[in-house]
Amino acid sequence: MTRQVLPPIPEKDAFKIGEASTLVGVPAHVLRFWEREFPSLRPRKSPSGHRLYARGDVVLLRHIRTLLHDRGYTIAGARGLLAEGPDALEAALAARPVEAANALEEARDRLSELEAAQARLEEQHRQGERALARAREEAAFWRASTLRAERALTALRARVLDEVAGLEVDLGVDSGVDSGQTP
Repeated sequence: MTRQVLPPIPEKDAFKIGEASTLVGVPAHVLRFWEREFPSLRPRKSPSGHRLYARGDVVLLRHIRTLLHDRGYTIAGARGLLAEGPDALEAALAARPVEAANALEEARDRLSELEAAQARLEEQHRQGERALARAREEAAFWRASTLRAERALTALRARVLDEVAGLEVDLGVDSGVDSGQTP
């Protein structure tokens, strides 16, 4: 919600409803509604029956608008505040506007969302680190297993060649294969 800049109140004693509506920044029907809701707001009537708002009425209407539109008061809350007196009204008008409070609340919500996303990403990172560590352990296991299998195969090949050479000697056959050589 962007805050509306209101025109200055002219130096006049009375304002018709259209003028007051422009000075307060709300439609005329809203002013008529507020007259029913706020007992302290009683414009006088011209001889022809038109509403005439005094300068003080326009100031009061602006305060009501600020309470309702900028500070987030309900009508009942604003009515109660006006009944408390000018000190309570002054304190409420000096308070932080609703738009700033809403922006702060939105920023806090966004921060909470970002913190939750960061926590999720950190957990995914930890899971990835654990998976990588398991994969490295498994790769080391398979490398060691492959080395053992290669050594066992080399030893088996050497025994087979020794046996072949022994059989050739027993049979008197010279195949030209040396037991220390691999084919």
